Amino acid sequence: MNSMKNALRVISPIIIYLCVEQVVGFLINFFYTMSIYDSSKEWSQEVENELYEALYEMLSKNMILITGVISAICLLIFYIMMNREWRKRTYYIEETRPVYVKYLYVAAASIGLTVAANLAINAFEVFSYAGDYTQIADELYSEPLYLQILIIGILAPVCEELMFRGLIYERLTSFSNPRSAMIVTSILFGVFHGTMIQIIYAFFFSLFMIYAYRRAGSFLAPVMFHIISNLTCIVLSQIDPLSSMGYSIGIVLFAMIGMYGLYMLKNGHFFTVIHTDNRQMDRNLGEMQN
Repeated sequence: MNSMKNALRVISPIIIYLCVEQVVGFLINFFYTMSIYDSSKEWSQEVENELYEALYEMLSKNMILITGVISAICLLIFYIMMNREWRKRTYYIEETRPVYVKYLYVAAASIGLTVAANLAINAFEVFSYAGDYTQIADELYSEPLYLQILIIGILAPVCEELMFRGLIYERLTSFSNPRSAMIVTSILFGVFHGTMIQIIYAFFFSLFMIYAYRRAGSFLAPVMFHIISNLTCIVLSQIDPLSSMGYSIGIVLFAMIGMYGLYMLKNGHFFTVIHTDNRQMDRNLGEMQN
């Protein structure tokens, strides 16, 4: 019974996201179809096909905007859920100063690993083996740049971090060891992204983001990692392909930058965990002494 309850708690954020996605999709489909449907025409297979084609074209052209609406709704829901759960914690994190240093390492890890991975994907033409990945990428990166930055670069990453690192990972760690929670969260994060290339890519980057979370001691670390990674992908999509030598140098150079960021996170001491029971004990002791 407890196992079933725990499993449901873990996947409930994904279920909520999918439900919001279905509701938003249904409402958009309904109102758009009603707006273009000519009631004076007799219903026929031809009319149905025309409506379907128009709807498909509209959805394709507004994929990012629709994703933004879904992300905004879910972001609010997940924030409320996470905030409610984190209030129950029996500890708090005290960050060591200067605080900004660890975020510089997070940024280095994110940029380095993202550029290296994307250059490798392009150098080996991995996308040529996955037509679905290419189609999705073309549709996403063909929309206005400001929407890509706002939604793909910022809004969607924050929503996904609340869902996966803020809720799913934290819930898994409440009844399993951190390493298992890390792997399961990353598998779910990968599957959530759909295509095979994205599943593999997202799985490994989830591991990196959880690592940054654990080593930095701040939820801002994976959020920042994810945002910078997505913004870096947007920048790379605007750059022309490199030469073979350019790919080779770029992969090695940025992989070293990424590994340097992870190494510095590993060896730094960026926070202290203070249990609230101990804090209350210290307060009581101070009152007694006074």
